Amino acid sequence: MDDSKVAFSLIIDEGDPPTFQEALDDVPFTDVVYIEHSDFRTKDSKDYYGLAPDNAFPLKCTEVVYGDDKETVIEIRAEHDPSKKTKPKGVLHWVAQPSPGVEPLKVEVRLFDKLFLSENPAELDDWLADLNPHSKEVIPECCAHSRESCNG
Repeated sequence: MDDSKVAFSLIIDEGDPPTFQEALDDVPFTDVVYIEHSDFRTKDSKDYYGLAPDNAFPLKCTEVVYGDDKETVIEIRAEHDPSKKTKPKGVLHWVAQPSPGVEPLKVEVRLFDKLFLSENPAELDDWLADLNPHSKEVIPECCAHSRESCNG
């Protein structure tokens, strides 16, 4: 829900199927998409199945653009190569850029977790002390897909 911008270069061979877009079940795949920060790492590891440098699946990270603090990832540049037949082990969720230079729809998202920390708060003398302080998380500006904005 915390989004990173990914700019793609699409590699298309003459013998490729008509378009990669046809296989996406109505979710647009544009030159710029937004993915969750948790779907990208600057260092790859064997137990990580998201996007990372040197992780060559059909999507390959080619460059990472950092902010002024040299730590915050501002943009990820990547290539999509449909000729790669390696089946990825992970799944990336994305929101497409509606049109060049236009940001995607921003929405407020509320994530809910269990209300109490224990299994049975009724057994406690002070059930109010057992409230989970992280039972509700509000993310004010998540990127969202809007069919109207993507289809013009």
